[in-house]
Amino acid sequence: MAAKALILSRNDRYHPLEELGSKILDWLKELKDVRTEVSHDKGILASGELDACDICILCTTMDDLTVEQEKGIVDFVEDGKNLFGIHSATVINEERTRYISLIGGRFTHHPPRHEFQVRIEDKDHPITRGIEDFKVTDELYILDRAPEGAHVLATALWEGKSQPLLYTRRGGKGKVLYNALGHDQATYNHPTFRRLVVQGIRWMIG
Repeated sequence: MAAKALILSRNDRYHPLEELGSKILDWLKELKDVRTEVSHDKGILASGELDACDICILCTTMDDLTVEQEKGIVDFVEDGKNLFGIHSATVINEERTRYISLIGGRFTHHPPRHEFQVRIEDKDHPITRGIEDFKVTDELYILDRAPEGAHVLATALWEGKSQPLLYTRRGGKGKVLYNALGHDQATYNHPTFRRLVVQGIRWMIG
């Protein structure tokens, strides 16, 4: 039976995230055992439609997340489903503590968009297998904390400190994957970013 993936994508004034959602939809066509749908409405997080999915892929800022939507996505993962947050999925109101704990941290700031080196910390994990260190031009997101209980797969240096860019963690019975890359087309069109996204989804749905 095919797994069902939901891509929740919505543009904001900084990011063309609906374009990213469309690209992921195309990339997932290579996974024959995945059925995918796209939504631009966060209301789906508080609906029965979410319960029918196996993985939710967030390509959107979460700063307007309601209490009901927060409960929906947290319960979804804690009950055994999968959450894949990309880039601005950590842009969240500090009052949404359950979601912040689930995703592993909250975005605080980023230096100016620039080219930086991404270091693969675990080259044996299914998500990063076959991928070497690479350079990308992107926003280097800084989180307010080290993600608790996370398995960090990739990092980058900022001001001499290692910042987690790609990690997995448990959320109750479910799995969480966060990829901090993904500001705009410079990253969307990067072949290694595409590979990390596809291999990440394949790992999450087994």
